[in-house]
Amino acid sequence: MSENLEFEKLIERAQSNPDEGLEVVADSLLEMNDPRAEMIRLERKIEGIEGDDDLSLLRDALQKKLQLAISQFESRFHENFHQDRFSVKSWKRGFINTIQVAHGSPDSVRQVLESLEGSLITRLIYSPRSTQELHELLEIPAMQRIRHLHITAYDGDGVGLLAASSSLPSLTSLSIWGHKYKLSDSDAEMLAQMEKLRVLEIRFANLTGHGALALIQGLPNLVVLDLMNNKLRSPGAHLLAQDADKNNLDFLNLEGNHVYPTAKRELWRSPYFQDTIVNF
Repeated sequence: MSENLEFEKLIERAQSNPDEGLEVVADSLLEMNDPRAEMIRLERKIEGIEGDDDLSLLRDALQKKLQLAISQFESRFHENFHQDRFSVKSWKRGFINTIQVAHGSPDSVRQVLESLEGSLITRLIYSPRSTQELHELLEIPAMQRIRHLHITAYDGDGVGLLAASSSLPSLTSLSIWGHKYKLSDSDAEMLAQMEKLRVLEIRFANLTGHGALALIQGLPNLVVLDLMNNKLRSPGAHLLAQDADKNNLDFLNLEGNHVYPTAKRELWRSPYFQDTIVNF
């Protein structure tokens, strides 16, 4: 078996099991003395002294050296892809981990996800300009390995596509930031079918109390629910306090929902939220 084929198989392993497989790929890069080996060594050194205040100066120096190494690889990445469309947000073990697509099409996203540099991306920040673009994004096979999806500045509809799609089996964290968009109660009920979600953030989407209740009761693994700047208001908070009996949340953010003090107190005192930090 050729070295390239062996490495491709390691990449496939890492795609199916990122937590374990990525470290195996990193070990292989070190053995091959790949240019990314220095990034990996620095990352592991920093992780090894994380939390040790006595070594803070060394940690800062290593961080600066790591950022220099990363910048060299980012410049190579932008030589192959349009720099104005993509922003690399984080790297891990010599590969891009998080990428933001500002002006690219779903086809641009596909090209990055299928490239060697982007073959282990698990976090995607994307701004679809229409429902059709969102649909095309979900048809990309490589979306199956995305664990964290942030849809931002979205004014279309059809967010229920996310729940109906079979292309997001690995998704555990979802963020939807609207603008003029209204997330309907039926959309919320569809999102409540995404049972693997542990973190859900829906902001600026005009969500009501009924939609919030559907999410809390329908997502058994959800521990963080951020509903900042929606339309729950006091009646929505009252509804949650009375009916959210299937609540496993550790944190609920209702900041910017115009909830009156009496409704805040009712939610804080609700037996369904005794183990939940509720923020207004």
